[in-house]
Amino acid sequence: MRAGFSFYEAAYEETQPWLIVEARHMRGLSERVEITPMLRLIDKGYFVEAGLNTEKQARFNFMYIF
Repeated sequence: MRAGFSFYEAAYEETQPWLIVEARHMRGLSERVEITPMLRLIDKGYFVEAGLNTEKQARFNFMYIF
């Protein structure tokens, strides 16, 4: 599950930052719930997010929309 918010409203030409928090539980693999706060940046066709989970593992996602 993910929840997040943008710090401010931005035009299409501007970079828009978001704060996202992800909670993930994988049954059968672990009984723990993994929490990952992430910073998401959206700029025109680029979508980048990075964060560090409760296990100190880095998470990174990148998407380009053309």
